[in-house]
Amino acid sequence: MDSEQQKDEINALESIYQDEEFSYHIENDLYQVTLKIFILLPDNFSLNYKVNIEKGEENRKIIISHLPPLTLLITLPSNYPSKAPPKFILRSSWLDRKSSTKLCQNLDNIWKKNPNQEILFSWICFLQNETLEILKIHDSYNIDHLYNSFVLPKIDAPEQSKPKIKHFAKNQCALDKRAILDKLNDCDPVQMLIDYNSVRKKIIFRKNFHSCKICFSDKVGENCTQFLPCEHIFCKDCIAGYLEIKIKEGEVSNILCPEDNCSSEVSSIQVKDLVSNELFSKYDSLLLSTALDTMTDTIYCPRKVCQYPASKESTENMATCPNCFYSFCTFCKSVYHGINPCKTIPEEKLKILEEYKNGSPEEKAKLEMQYGKKQLQTLLDTYLSEQWLRENSKDCPKCSTSIEKSDGCNKMSCWKCSCYFCWICLRILDKRFPYAHYRDEKSPCFNLLFHGVERNDHIDDYEDVDDNDDDDDDDDVNDDDDEGDNNEIVMNILNYGVENLVVVDGDVIDIADG
Repeated sequence: MDSEQQKDEINALESIYQDEEFSYHIENDLYQVTLKIFILLPDNFSLNYKVNIEKGEENRKIIISHLPPLTLLITLPSNYPSKAPPKFILRSSWLDRKSSTKLCQNLDNIWKKNPNQEILFSWICFLQNETLEILKIHDSYNIDHLYNSFVLPKIDAPEQSKPKIKHFAKNQCALDKRAILDKLNDCDPVQMLIDYNSVRKKIIFRKNFHSCKICFSDKVGENCTQFLPCEHIFCKDCIAGYLEIKIKEGEVSNILCPEDNCSSEVSSIQVKDLVSNELFSKYDSLLLSTALDTMTDTIYCPRKVCQYPASKESTENMATCPNCFYSFCTFCKSVYHGINPCKTIPEEKLKILEEYKNGSPEEKAKLEMQYGKKQLQTLLDTYLSEQWLRENSKDCPKCSTSIEKSDGCNKMSCWKCSCYFCWICLRILDKRFPYAHYRDEKSPCFNLLFHGVERNDHIDDYEDVDDNDDDDDDDDVNDDDDEGDNNEIVMNILNYGVENLVVVDGDVIDIADG
């Protein structure tokens, strides 16, 4: 009879709980059951502990969502449930033994109230739902017993050999032998709990369904990715496409979460997981190149066949390439010339280049015979490129990358380091409020957001005009007025920021200026 009841109870529990929560095997004709009890914690639950510092003690806490499960190891006697209760051991990696003892006593009481009945499900429900209440744990739990067991043995190591006498107060209850605190084998308990919380959150994330904020479809967590620390969730397909565009455009630094006004950045692990190996290699090389470009002590070897990054001292004007061992001047990129001033292209070379550039085919052939076609072409290309850059571009004030301005306002964004800067004065702008630079009366660029921009006041020559329709003329006037109003609103938004504007009776007012 007992064996049949045990078998039915085991089958019922196996159908209710997942493999990570319930498992069993038979040893010496007895059921050996392992139960993992996951306790649901309230929001913003914290673990508190004290750390000894030079000035005394410092209270610290960590916010977690998950704790390691309680482990209930059960042996079902042959006369369970008719006569004997299950034998059990309660293990925990974070709960102190005094608290575990209290839980063991409650498990015994549940059996006493329900003798000769299958009790395992009741025990599971009790530990899952009532552990925190029984132990009077609300929004925090003190783990000094864990932290001290890790720190104190190292501090008091020389005294460990001394015999210690244990004293028990009259009101101190004996600890239950079935309540066991797992040893962590010199592992930092605080870090262990942090790591477990992180791993558990990932496991639960993969199991649940989430709504993508881009395509608005619901997908299982295995097909989604989450940005941190903002915790915004998107499906992998959408983010893979987003990353592919960014990498192909060379915008690999500071790839932000697609959510509006979110500053969380994508991690390299996410990129590797979502894009192809070829695309990730490009991302990795671009990221390295961008990082090197922003380092003030790094410069590239000027030899076109090398281009290897080399280090330079801020007080020196010489650098040596670690790849080809070419020593060069960090200013003019020519062979290192010591204390002599940097040489520019001599007038004689400029004259030759002008003759080669503007000469007839016969004159070019003659110059090529004298100086070499490849050398002349390389020198001309270099000279023209540098001349074009001087006349048509400016260097980013953060990473010194050449930037061309083809159209638009004077607020620029560097394609390499994503820095915002002013085209007029080359000042680095605030990432959050870049247009504030143009509304500050003390700024040299006050009201110069569109300075130098050519306006196109093109009139449509093919517009049909009905001279006999006065109403149409009035409508045209109104349309022009509306267009002017719209342009004014756009200008105000760009200059002052939409968050600082309010419309009153059709007029745009800057609330920041009162």
